Amino acid sequence: MPQPTPTWLQRFRPEDPRRIKAFRAKLEGLAWDKQNAVESLSALFAAVDELAEAEVHYYYRRRGTRAWISGVTRTGAWLLGTVGLLLPLLAGTDASLFKDWGQYGYAFLAAAASCLAANSLFGGTEGHIRFFSTQLELERLITASRVEWCKYLASPHETDDDIAKGFALILGYASALYAATITETGRWGETLLIELAKFQKSIEAKGSVSGKITHESLNQAPASNGCRVKAVCRISPVPRARRLRPPLSPVRSRRTCPWTVRQTTTPPVRSGATVPAVRAF
Repeated sequence: MPQPTPTWLQRFRPEDPRRIKAFRAKLEGLAWDKQNAVESLSALFAAVDELAEAEVHYYYRRRGTRAWISGVTRTGAWLLGTVGLLLPLLAGTDASLFKDWGQYGYAFLAAAASCLAANSLFGGTEGHIRFFSTQLELERLITASRVEWCKYLASPHETDDDIAKGFALILGYASALYAATITETGRWGETLLIELAKFQKSIEAKGSVSGKITHESLNQAPASNGCRVKAVCRISPVPRARRLRPPLSPVRSRRTCPWTVRQTTTPPVRSGATVPAVRAF
């Protein structure tokens, strides 16, 4: 029996619910008496087989898109990463042309990392492999089911058990078809959620690192008692209550840090001498 050619909607939109409507319409005119049972079973098998073929076209199209994403992002990561590694090396040579380009090496490396992140986030390489394997699995299912159906048609169909065997073959075909697609959809959703979580954690980690910048500044200014105070100010996550606690013996300079500075008052020393460094809490 010749297989019907899939329409544009069935070929490129297998997730459209109108496919099921078309499938149901093909079953309305079937006769299930003993004389027409085998012909009706063949029409039913052809309708299920059309659904399976539409899924194959769908995954074939999707794996092509994922292959394009994978190729573009991996090529971009390779090119940008290579440039980012070469720029600092070229800046260290005697060529004056590359002296000012060494500072852009980190920017190119960051762009390369962004390309790899896009590949993972949009499922480029992983999606291409997954869709390709699903397409091959569906093609294997279609081929095996068609061979089984030809074997069934070649056998006699004289009893009700023979008709029931045909229904069992079609039902197993449909169940295996949807099991494969549902499994692939679950893997796709799980992979997407994992990659989104990884990307969010990386963004949060980079944000927290950039917020914990340690800055040291050296302030030297004459104190009110004639001493010179050498203070080192360090930005650190000190609790608010501790920062607001007044120092025991403060020595304030004209240029003070915005954080609490503890220093034990020392007697005046001769001109030009300094006291040990003061460390911020």
